[in-house]
Amino acid sequence: MEYNKDKAELLGFKNGKLESYETLRLFVKISLEDVCELLFDLIVYELKRISEQEGQTFAERVAEDATELPALKHDKEAHYSGYYKLYGYKADVVVDLDDSTYPLSRQYTGINESEDKCLKYHFLNLSLLDIHPKEWKGDMKYPTYDNISYLESRGTHLIYDIPKDWVYQECGEEYNIKKQYQKFHREDDFRIHLSLNQQLKYLEKKGKTKVVGSYYRNKQMNKKEQQPDIFSDEIHERSGKMEGFYGYEKTTTSLAGRPPKRGFDAMRKHTDLGLMGLLFAALVRVQNGVFHRKGCTKYLV
Repeated sequence: MEYNKDKAELLGFKNGKLESYETLRLFVKISLEDVCELLFDLIVYELKRISEQEGQTFAERVAEDATELPALKHDKEAHYSGYYKLYGYKADVVVDLDDSTYPLSRQYTGINESEDKCLKYHFLNLSLLDIHPKEWKGDMKYPTYDNISYLESRGTHLIYDIPKDWVYQECGEEYNIKKQYQKFHREDDFRIHLSLNQQLKYLEKKGKTKVVGSYYRNKQMNKKEQQPDIFSDEIHERSGKMEGFYGYEKTTTSLAGRPPKRGFDAMRKHTDLGLMGLLFAALVRVQNGVFHRKGCTKYLV
């Protein structure tokens, strides 16, 4: 505010000054909450722009996971989870695996809703910010046939563990991929002599997500069997980074407590402000040439 008084006035600070705590409270609780969604994405994009301008990689490998958000008592919009043993909601967040101290994207759901539905939302949201990860790691809730085929067909490799009850899918065999592709030979966009990868993309576009998803899922199962040590390292990286992110977030931001008001919208705004704190910390650091542990709030005053 001292060096950018004109901008401070645009943000609602009279004469570019912080005249009282109430002025700051109104800014955070009213002005900032109203533009949180847009500002969140703008900061992520600015982090990407500055990082790449300085020759740094940005979000080439990401991880996704969800955490519970306890609700206030008598919150009629919150539901009870037998898994978490509480009433509340969930936040599903994507972080950069090479610097998991701040969020890249987030979505909020009911506490009992399936998390796999969040994956496409995050992917599209990051795509709009011109962020295109090469790897995407998630736990066993995310690799549905639809999600696997969707990401792999768009050049992002989905990495996940294999449940014990999964079996090899014959429909994902290479010969069946070619057989399924030939069934579209009467279509106007059908082309001969396409590579296997191009055929998979075509089938995904035509809605054959189980066939395409099975092909890539079979490959993941083969990797676990043939390269168990490498596979294990890949899987454990995600869990360690995500647990570290949520652990830090719930002890240093507003997520350390319950939201001040009841309802889904109040929870979303409350959680957004906590996540925004990490983004602002990251922005301050990259603007000053610091590209390690960008979301760390230590020593920032």
